[in-house]
Amino acid sequence: MPALSEFPLHVCASRLHPERTYRRAADLYAEPLNTAPKHALPILMLEEEQLAVYRGTPPNRDDVCAVYIAEGTIAVPTGRIFVRFHEGSNARAHAATLRQLGYVIEDVPDYAPHVAWVRSTNGNIALALRNLDALCRLPEVENIEPQFITARAKR
Repeated sequence: MPALSEFPLHVCASRLHPERTYRRAADLYAEPLNTAPKHALPILMLEEEQLAVYRGTPPNRDDVCAVYIAEGTIAVPTGRIFVRFHEGSNARAHAATLRQLGYVIEDVPDYAPHVAWVRSTNGNIALALRNLDALCRLPEVENIEPQFITARAKR
């Protein structure tokens, strides 16, 4: 995982809704639950994903991730990007172009061959987020949405 300074300060939530953005929280970081310091209390536990969010100075380790805020909600990026190509397009046909931008197709649902989940070729979450503008400029792309993990709302 890269240094937190390599993560973009702002991430657009969707190409179709550029007004909705995630802002990097300067004083928050996330790390896996199994590596978290025993003396620190997390401000948020994402137990299903085995992540904890902490306030303060992050440790200098590869498994620490930036944390973002959107409309008052804490969100942790996964590095996965949902890409929707024009209807009738085949997402797999764009694999070479995606690879040139630093992405690899992770999944194409059978029911929607014009969409794909992609991630950076080397798994670098910061790189996946930094290259979103280039991904948006591809002529066949209708929408992109980076995946973020948030706390589940209780009913």
